[in-house]
Formats: sequence, structure tokens, C-alpha cells
Amino acid sequence: MAKRVALVNGKISTALEGQDEVQALLYEDGRICEIGSDSRILDAIGGRESGSAYVVDLGGRTAIPGFVDSHNHVLSAATLLEGVNCFGLKTIDELKAAVAAKAAQAEPGEWIIG
Repeated sequence: MAKRVALVNGKISTALEGQDEVQALLYEDGRICEIGSDSRILDAIGGRESGSAYVVDLGGRTAIPGFVDSHNHVLSAATLLEGVNCFGLKTIDELKAAVAAKAAQAEPGEWIIG
């Protein structure tokens, strides 16, 4: 059986217009498949004690589903990909060659970062 998890008794941010927050959600195999009230989600799994899902009582706390990178590592990694890759370069000549290769691809006036 697929892994199902029900989050209930919470304040779950949805980022949906007109329905900013719900009480509960159900996800299966890492995907949100239903949102709504506690009763809606508990009905969907056949009740709290049915054993068809792992039930997490949030105790009124807030949950924000999704990928959250509060340190912006993804943005930093993407920015690094745009620049000169200096990892593994051991000499000044290697660095000069890498910068020259990147400069050859750049538009006039474009900054070279690395």
C-alpha cells in the first residue's frame, strides 16, 4: 500500500486564492491529494483509527507544504551555474582559460562572474 499521511487540526497554508488556509490535508507518495476540514480528510481515510494513513495532529500549529529553502541555496546554485566554474582549477593558466572560454560566450558588456 502507498504511504499516506494525514495532517489534521492545523493551520495549513495553501497559497490558493480564496482558500488561503485549511485545517487538514492528505498526501500520498509525497503528493498532496486532498485538502479541507479535519472531517473531510478523516472521512477520506476512513477515520483516525482506520490504519489506512499515518495521522499527524498538528495541535493548531501552522504547516506550509512544499519545498521551502529559506537560505536560497537553489538560487545561489543557479547563479553559480551562470558564471565561470572555478572548482577544480589548480593553476592561474587554467583559470585564465576558463574565464576566456566564458568571455567568448558572453554578449558585449556582459559581466563575467566566477
